[in-house]
Amino acid sequence: MGDSSPKTLAERAAEYAAAKSRRELKRATGTRRILAKPPKGRLLSAHNRWQEWEIALLGTAPDKEIARQTGRTRKSVRHMRQLLKIPNISDCSRPWTPEEDRLLGTDPDPVIARKTGRTVPGIRSRRRLLGIPAANVWTKQDESSLERFPDKEVAQRLGRTIRAVQFRRGKLGVEAINPAPVWTKEEVALLGRIPDEELARRFNRTAVAVKRKRGQVHRPIANPKLVGWTAEEEALLRRGFSDQEAARRLGRTLNAVRIRRIRLGLLRPRFTYPPWTPQEDALLGTMTDAALGEKLNRSTLNVTRRRHSKGIAPHTTPYVWTPANEALLGQFPDAELGRRLGLSQASVLNQRMKLGIPAWKTRQ
Repeated sequence: MGDSSPKTLAERAAEYAAAKSRRELKRATGTRRILAKPPKGRLLSAHNRWQEWEIALLGTAPDKEIARQTGRTRKSVRHMRQLLKIPNISDCSRPWTPEEDRLLGTDPDPVIARKTGRTVPGIRSRRRLLGIPAANVWTKQDESSLERFPDKEVAQRLGRTIRAVQFRRGKLGVEAINPAPVWTKEEVALLGRIPDEELARRFNRTAVAVKRKRGQVHRPIANPKLVGWTAEEEALLRRGFSDQEAARRLGRTLNAVRIRRIRLGLLRPRFTYPPWTPQEDALLGTMTDAALGEKLNRSTLNVTRRRHSKGIAPHTTPYVWTPANEALLGQFPDAELGRRLGLSQASVLNQRMKLGIPAWKTRQ
């Protein structure tokens, strides 16, 4: 008795395929080859040669649009256009007029750019496209301007660089107009002894010129803070004040006081002030803490801490600026001048800004 079990799907598909020809199977499975439609646009050949209709499009639209229409890259379109000397058409640029083309090469490119209202790269690109050489020839009129105007003005008039003007003037042996004045022996002797800004005002020169000349003669910069230490100042260091208090009393920087103390072989001070007396407490708040510290031979911090512990308000009498004190504004840093005058840095800054005096660091 035969096998009556049902057949699987794979077995039935195999029987169906065995009964069909190869052509019928391709049609049934959808793998029959169908001819594609001819492509639109450019037909690429083996050598990828530019076709006539592509060349005819060059220059009629921006390179980006031509590249989209032809299927080529922008670089390839730009290279072919420049090779055929076809100008580029841009949506943002105006067409060149015959009058503008006639100006090319008659003057330097910067001059033509100012006359036509175009950019220098645009002038240069158009000139190279038309095969016009640059106007680098000095005319007699250009050379005559070397004898009548300074180099900077000649460069602006002719649209050339200052270096090109100086080179041409040197080649022709023409002396410069308004040359820098010669340094005298008296002026050179003062270099390094007075700040550069002060010498610039005295000599009617620029601070840069003074600094350059000082460097040529190898003179160090004049620093008003670099002054020698006196015996009285060194004696104050030996009295045991802290470095901060000594710097405030001497009008020097904290680093300068520390370096001088180390060179003198003085140990770091551990100074303790004597107890406050009732007479000293009665003076708290009657004057500034700095002024009271000077009077009682105490530090400003010691006076401030004592006043705070007693709950006494600080001295609020406005400081009166004298002409002598105002003359010091800008001659020293605000913090240092404040220590000298017993004022805060903010008070010195406000007065200096009120009088329009530049800061000491800015003037250096």
